[in-house]
Amino acid sequence: MSVRAVQNSDTLNVGNQWVIAVAVRDLDGCYTDAVTPVVTITLPNASTATPTLERTDTGIYRTTYTVAAAGRYIGSVVAAGYGSADLALNVSAVTTGTGVPSVDEYKNYVKQDFGSWDDEEIEATLLSEASAQRAVCRVGAVIPPDLREAVMRRVRVNLSRRNLPVLVTVDSEGNNTFLPTNDPEVRRLERPYRKVVTA
Repeated sequence: MSVRAVQNSDTLNVGNQWVIAVAVRDLDGCYTDAVTPVVTITLPNASTATPTLERTDTGIYRTTYTVAAAGRYIGSVVAAGYGSADLALNVSAVTTGTGVPSVDEYKNYVKQDFGSWDDEEIEATLLSEASAQRAVCRVGAVIPPDLREAVMRRVRVNLSRRNLPVLVTVDSEGNNTFLPTNDPEVRRLERPYRKVVTA
């Protein structure tokens, strides 16, 4: 006996429909309609919703739920006597101007180690590096946390290089070293979003 998800999303944007489809099987592994499963969705604010699952085929049940707020949703599907399945969905909101990294967020990111740069210089660098990121990454209406952090990391690298000879710095032992042309942490954060260049 089992209850298994056969259709489910793990990430969506606000306003989209969460499609949940489950299969119920008996002890012999055959699809069964002996019991209609019940789904309970726990919303980000801890309230719950119980959309009705509808039978679409023998042992197959489906429902949709429109996600109206950002956050983590948990779905629990129970078929009494046959088992249960737990589902999770992360919902993101469209990023407004306030969702783009700000000067204050950058200062908090570097923990007061932002040197002598004034707010205008930091703001200009944020705009420049966000533009550079869009040139090489797919950045949609939703800006995920890893891309936001990559922008702030880009700004930190940009500003730290300005007072150094081109591509050269001094390590903790006083030796000259060369700064990489691409920051490895930025590459790691942006890798899933990099645009594919085709010939």
